[in-house]
Amino acid sequence: MIPTDEQTNYDTFRDCMSDAVIKILTRPEKGPRRRATKGKKAAVQEKASDDEIGNDAEELGEFIEV
Repeated sequence: MIPTDEQTNYDTFRDCMSDAVIKILTRPEKGPRRRATKGKKAAVQEKASDDEIGNDAEELGEFIEV
């Protein structure tokens, strides 16, 4: 299977890989990530978009009445 002169390299590689895998598998799980809270900027943008929707509805109403 593995030549005898490369067996020591394989053993070293296997030990390093197993250490890395064991560290990843044994670390505690982190809780779910939270989303960032909306800041002042986001609130201002939402309000502006609501006003734009209202204007579009008014313009559409005027167009339909004509």
